[in-house]
Amino acid sequence: MPLTQSLDAYTRVGLMIPVAGAAFIEAEGPALAIQQDPMLNSLKFERTEEIRGNFSLGYTAALGLEYNLKSNLALFVEAEALHLNVTRNTGEFTTFRFVNQEGNVAQDLREVLPASQLRTNFVDALGANSNNPRTNPTGFDADRPQDLPTSTSFYHHISAQVGVKFRF
Repeated sequence: MPLTQSLDAYTRVGLMIPVAGAAFIEAEGPALAIQQDPMLNSLKFERTEEIRGNFSLGYTAALGLEYNLKSNLALFVEAEALHLNVTRNTGEFTTFRFVNQEGNVAQDLREVLPASQLRTNFVDALGANSNNPRTNPTGFDADRPQDLPTSTSFYHHISAQVGVKFRF
């Protein structure tokens, strides 16, 4: 079989549309970090927050070179970039509890805390009608999710790949 050596350049561009998903933030530590009470000295807290984002668009692009050694074998090098910004929409503590040294639940805070401390609606701006005790002290409803200013999570990377391609 004759060698078919050649150097080919290529580009790839794509649109990213996340259709579902969530970010989970897990934290644990001494219970005294949540509430200063000597009774909690031997306990720790565990919490998990689930954050869902708004509709987002992003892109991915790559630039590469491929060197064909044979008809079914090639070496390649590629640089790739990914860019996606996701703005927060809602958040909820799915786990929020005090546990003892044996790992047993001493108090599940989801059973005693109001919805405003367990769930969040992220908004572009707080105003007089927001469900927030700072901007609407007389209209704040502790039984509804609290409104907080939104933030954006950035999912970006630039990477390089080197490899071997086999074609079957």
